[in-house]
This record gives sequence, C-alpha cells and structure tokens, in this order.
Amino acid sequence: MEKAKEKKKTRGSFSSISFPTPLIKEIENIVEELGYWPTKTAFIREAVMEKLEKHRKELETRRARESTMT
Repeated sequence: MEKAKEKKKTRGSFSSISFPTPLIKEIENIVEELGYWPTKTAFIREAVMEKLEKHRKELETRRARESTMT
C-alpha cells in the first residue's frame, strides 16, 4: 500500500481530456503503422508539447517586439 502512495506522489497530477472518436482512431492508426510511440498517449503528449513549445516561442517573440516598441 505504501508503494502505491509513493507512486501517486511522484507522478504528479493528471486530468483527462476527451477527443472525437475519429481523431482517436486516426492517432491509433498512426501509432500502429509508424511504431515511433509506444502508446497513443505518448503520441498525444508529444504532439501537445510540440504545439506548446511553438506557441511559447511565438509569444516570446511577440512580447520582445512589443517591448521594443514602447
């Protein structure tokens, strides 16, 4: 029982998200055919992280531009 509590503490907190079934099926097909990701969750996590990084950079650029204008 103690190990379960320990695991829970180190994993952090998670939330769930729903996606349309056709999108999930497409992700499953890509994961299965390409084999780069062990699970669809890994694929989705990587895709979200890439999107977040792209927009973080965009925001940094925008903020830097705005700070030079003032």
